[in-house]
Amino acid sequence: MSEGYEERKYPEKSWSISRMKTLDSCQREYYYTYYGSHNGWIFNSTDEQKIAWRLKKLTNLWMCFGEVVHKKIRGIINICKKDKSKFMNANRFNEITLNELRGVIRESINKYKTKEWDEYPRGYMLQEYYYGGKISKETGDELKERLIQCVNSFYVSTTFEEILNNETIIIENDEDIFSSFNHDSLKVYSKIDLLYKRPDGYYVIVDWKTGKPSEDDKEQLLVYAWYVMKKYDIHYSRIKGRVEYLLEGHSEEIIFKSEDIEYIKAKVDNDLKIINYYLDDISLNKPKEKSVFEKTQKSYKCGQCKFRLLCKSDND
Repeated sequence: MSEGYEERKYPEKSWSISRMKTLDSCQREYYYTYYGSHNGWIFNSTDEQKIAWRLKKLTNLWMCFGEVVHKKIRGIINICKKDKSKFMNANRFNEITLNELRGVIRESINKYKTKEWDEYPRGYMLQEYYYGGKISKETGDELKERLIQCVNSFYVSTTFEEILNNETIIIENDEDIFSSFNHDSLKVYSKIDLLYKRPDGYYVIVDWKTGKPSEDDKEQLLVYAWYVMKKYDIHYSRIKGRVEYLLEGHSEEIIFKSEDIEYIKAKVDNDLKIINYYLDDISLNKPKEKSVFEKTQKSYKCGQCKFRLLCKSDND
């Protein structure tokens, strides 16, 4: 256990777009993700806490795909700012990424056979294999096609062109830690893919997307802008947001306005009321009984859920 670690009976109260999407999707999944899995890494926790924590750490092929592509983009950007002549080309990008994804698949198959993940979750474990399935040839072919499209889109993107400018200053580049800021008593999570300052003085927030557009994408940028304003003391008028849709090969930019920032603040305030509704003790962030968190009625979602092992054993 690292120095300075503080064991908490209940998790710290926080907000993120992904948190609210989970609650909207399934209250029981929300419970396991943000409450039921808490302290599952501690030896004397309940069996349910331990299982929920392990299941929470599962990933799936498409999430892993996005993570690996993001990591490779981060590396290319870091190299480019040191020496433009040394960054890998698109073919090399494809090759290295595919090899890493194949490694994740092999690792998952081995952990399924040895049940190693159920002892202690380290590295990657794809839920497709954890639950006894596999990745079809059709899915593998689709992955290769998506990778080619995403990689090609990255190299011709507006963002990459601006990054190559010697006067562009990188401020944050997909850092390993989850950034956050406090809003009243709430921790707001905001993990930016890329933040840089252009020669014209604008600060540009970039969100790389390897999947299809979502109605939440603009709200995510608003959270990022709010974070940049608070952390770097920059006025919203000097910040631009950009979503790079790598799969579809286009980008969308947002010029932030004062009403945009007020909107996202109001949304977080309203979401806090929803978060608090599911708490027995608001000050401690102590959740209500598990039975209060209803299971989704959309059965197709259950087949994609990490926690279906626990959900099947629930009596309520």
